Amino acid sequence: MTRAHWLSLVTFTGLSLHASLANAACNGSGAAWSCAAGSSGDEVQSALDAASDGAVLEFQNDTMTVGDRIPGGYVFVDGTGVGDIGPSVMRERESLAESGMVVVNLRVGAGGGLVGKPEIISRGFVFVKDEAEMFEAAQAQIAKVAGRAAGDGDLRQRVEAELSDFFYAETKRRPMIFALVNPVG
Repeated sequence: MTRAHWLSLVTFTGLSLHASLANAACNGSGAAWSCAAGSSGDEVQSALDAASDGAVLEFQNDTMTVGDRIPGGYVFVDGTGVGDIGPSVMRERESLAESGMVVVNLRVGAGGGLVGKPEIISRGFVFVKDEAEMFEAAQAQIAKVAGRAAGDGDLRQRVEAELSDFFYAETKRRPMIFALVNPVG
């Protein structure tokens, strides 16, 4: 079998769209390759539905068949780089896109207590009109945590954990939370 007769598919993403386009072309002008090869768009869709990532589609003598699977994994494309990011980075990006993020700036005095109110900034988490009351309650939670954690060195982790639980209870979402602890004077 020559290279002109087979097509190895490393990734299956987008094939259903191509089948839909082929189906539309067959039912319309008849100019699609599947029509020229004697297959209807519905037959192409059926074959593609049976295929999976890494499946080999073989085209020979006006027919298309689904062959064996070639092992392979996902390759992520990030801007101009190919394969230089992994699944963990993609999960983080997905989490940011779905739930947003919250940054908490804590100013801590020499004794380990809070100096002033914590500053809370969010992006992609809640609508601005809805955030004021919830963030005031979050500031109260932070003050409680800071009172219990004074001087023990893990204020950042405790604030992040407490706010994660608090925001989930309020919104059923878990934004990424970044607590910044800044010593003052």
